[in-house]
Amino acid sequence: MKNIKKYLALISVSALLLSGCGAEKADIPFSDMTFDNNYEDVIGAHGEPEDEEKSYLGTSYCYPSDYMREDSEIRYTFDEDDKLAGITWLYETEDGEDIVSCYNELHAALTEKYGETEAATKDETQLSDIWRLPTGNITLAAVVSSDYNGIMYTYLSPSHSTPEK
Repeated sequence: MKNIKKYLALISVSALLLSGCGAEKADIPFSDMTFDNNYEDVIGAHGEPEDEEKSYLGTSYCYPSDYMREDSEIRYTFDEDDKLAGITWLYETEDGEDIVSCYNELHAALTEKYGETEAATKDETQLSDIWRLPTGNITLAAVVSSDYNGIMYTYLSPSHSTPEK
């Protein structure tokens, strides 16, 4: 009888989770933070930032990362209300082929998970796409040139995202 009760409880909890009970959360592969976290949570998890930058969204706090490639970084951007607005993974290298390879790998994984989008650009020197989701927009962009080779992979909070068409 105990096993049946445990089994039924497990099924009930699973059904609630799968049915979307509660708010959906963005599944960010390069960070353990969510848009419910605040600056103190980021400091508690990662320590003091290596760098701080201003952007159109607000203030970004930069941390080293080893997600997919060495010498990359993660930026946690907070808006003027001190809400986490965006989480970005950045990677720069002199090797443009590495950027294209990394972009293609990330793009394939995102497309497999979320499907194709209508907002893609496939220029040889600029690659970009955006997935507009209820959990917030995901943008993936890469630049390959003689001056700069980099990739930016961003999750935006729902409040800083543009809705689907």
